[in-house]
Amino acid sequence: MKNRKTVSIIAAICLFALMIPLFCGCSAKADNENENAIKSESTIGGEIVSVRNGELLVSSDSGLYFVSNDEKTVFSKKGRGFEKSELRPGMAVQIGYNGIVQETYPAMVYAEQINVTAEEGSKINLYAEALKHIIEENERPQMKTVKTIALDFTELSDLSDKQKDALEYLMTGYFMQKSNAELIRSSYQELLKDGRLTKDGEFEDGVIFSIGNNEGKKSFFVSQNWAALNGDGCKDCTAKFRNGEWEIKYDGLWIS
Repeated sequence: MKNRKTVSIIAAICLFALMIPLFCGCSAKADNENENAIKSESTIGGEIVSVRNGELLVSSDSGLYFVSNDEKTVFSKKGRGFEKSELRPGMAVQIGYNGIVQETYPAMVYAEQINVTAEEGSKINLYAEALKHIIEENERPQMKTVKTIALDFTELSDLSDKQKDALEYLMTGYFMQKSNAELIRSSYQELLKDGRLTKDGEFEDGVIFSIGNNEGKKSFFVSQNWAALNGDGCKDCTAKFRNGEWEIKYDGLWIS
């Protein structure tokens, strides 16, 4: 009986010894996570839409933000520090800031801390690249003289309204380099209802750029329509996120 008791004590000691590294590892991990937790007065959660000259454009549920940072800003990813040069569009982030927001559009904040929470965000940049590709593959001379550019996102079901605002903002900057046209968000049906189309459905001095998700498929479409029988696009685009970038495959190309 005494021997059994002794064996049990020894076994318990051995088990405790084996668990010590595990406890230490958990403690170290917790300390590391606590060290990188947002300590600022206020936070914004969202995704990086663009990175330019060290400044981030971030889309969140509350809107668009320009996020500035400097050498005092703390950067971390999965509990580890990293360089701000590693920041790229599509990353999901938590921004810690001092609570001060400059009421511009987009709003502006200064980041005290930026934590990357995921490598792949939404498809804002994917859709922007697809639109640019269709435009530039068959760029029309009318782009320089067109008076109205309509963006139709009504069938884009996997972006929220705020994310669509971010996509519109990206495309606004793109079109400003190509045209002096008025940029609006409107579908063909809305333009027809507002009387901006002729009886024959022509959008005089205008063009509609459309992008949307194909129903029941893991693909999307994109097109540019300059007139009732004058346009081009892709019916079945697919994309994969690899090595921090979207790889797009364009199937079902058409032109009329």
